[in-house]
Amino acid sequence: SADLVGFNGGIIIENTLLYLPAASLIVGGCMGGLSRYNIPPKMRIIEPDDQAVTPVDFQIRIRYDDKRIDPHTISVQINEKAIPSKISEEDNIVYIPAVFKTPPKKAASLSLTAKAIDEKGKEIKDKIRVICDPESDEEDYLDYWEFKREDETFWGKEMTAANKHAKRSLNSIKLVVHAVVLLLFNYLLSVVIRAIAAKL
Repeated sequence: SADLVGFNGGIIIENTLLYLPAASLIVGGCMGGLSRYNIPPKMRIIEPDDQAVTPVDFQIRIRYDDKRIDPHTISVQINEKAIPSKISEEDNIVYIPAVFKTPPKKAASLSLTAKAIDEKGKEIKDKIRVICDPESDEEDYLDYWEFKREDETFWGKEMTAANKHAKRSLNSIKLVVHAVVLLLFNYLLSVVIRAIAAKL
């Protein structure tokens, strides 16, 4: 009887040592996934839905926060040359159609500037500078554009923070999955131990 009590006590200890880390992983993972230490970028570039488009059809779309940015102050330059754009105030998107009439032979510089209101209510003027790096296949189609952002700007830092948050959310999901696997392993181990104890 004393041996059985001791054996059961060992089971309780083993279960406790397994359940507590698993529960901690679930709680920590959920907290990490739900917490937001950054705010969405005030302006961000929306890449084309179909990346394999000709340069003539290539269109850049910029989504902006209408509560913080006056869309009429948004200015777009390609290689330091201003280009016309179309503003859809209903969708909060700036459209820049027909960026290139001929396939570019080298990377192009895209600059976006606008006036915005920062967290303290102060008006600021900032810009996002992006290097559009073309990659072409043998059919001379634009395969994709690699947006290399310069992050030492107000919006650039926000985009960096948003990327870090996305990675953090992914890591949190991994933690939760690992916790569920650990709990399942603990359950199976408990079933095996109880089966062995029943035969003793």
